[in-house]
Amino acid sequence: METEVFMTMVYAATHDLYWEVKVNALCFWEKVIDQQMSHQGMIDGRFPSVTFSRENRKIVTLTEEEVKLRINKALEELGHRGCLQVLLSAIHDCDLQVVYKAVAITTSLSSLLSQYGILPVGSTSRHEVSTFTCADNGTAPQNCEERMPDIDGVVPNSDQIIENIVNESDISLLSQVYHSKMNVSKTAPSRTVIPMKAKDFLLALSAVNLQDLLSERTQWIDNCSESLNCLLDDIIFTHGDPENIIIDCY
Repeated sequence: METEVFMTMVYAATHDLYWEVKVNALCFWEKVIDQQMSHQGMIDGRFPSVTFSRENRKIVTLTEEEVKLRINKALEELGHRGCLQVLLSAIHDCDLQVVYKAVAITTSLSSLLSQYGILPVGSTSRHEVSTFTCADNGTAPQNCEERMPDIDGVVPNSDQIIENIVNESDISLLSQVYHSKMNVSKTAPSRTVIPMKAKDFLLALSAVNLQDLLSERTQWIDNCSESLNCLLDDIIFTHGDPENIIIDCY
């Protein structure tokens, strides 16, 4: 039952159509992170000098190496449940509110990792951004770039495609493209969680500047909004006197 819950929350955080659902799912994963760290002995955002070990049933001194082992153990568990994959996907989400929440959670986790020497301080200052998106199962990184369908094992160039379309004898090309794009699968998407190792997450996280990513995404959306407003103004101006045009905004 617990596994099904985690798979469902992975899917909700990465594939739901509403940003509110994604944000709430991220809140769930934020609680899971806190819970895993608490299980490893963290109290109020930090590890004390000593803690009680449930496994050994005795008091354990939390040395620097012991703390690193415990944090890595928590990361491994988070990766097994799909939490790390969700964070890497959500920071590149198309909804800005989802990105805000994901960046806030990831920044908090990064600070903890840097505090205990697991993630080197300043390692996230690089401007290179590795894009991680979730596949149909909501977890596996993949390349977002779509390829043109291969015809007889060959990928034609643009000129060849145009010639084939113009040529009536190759009208089957359009048919193949149409059917490949319009084919709708009747099977439900898989929700299997592909585990992620802690070292892979740290490597991906070290290649992302979270604040730059957030600033660029915010600026991009602002520019798109401004461009859209200008486009609407041009459309209204082209079709006559704006004062004589009544638009039902509702």
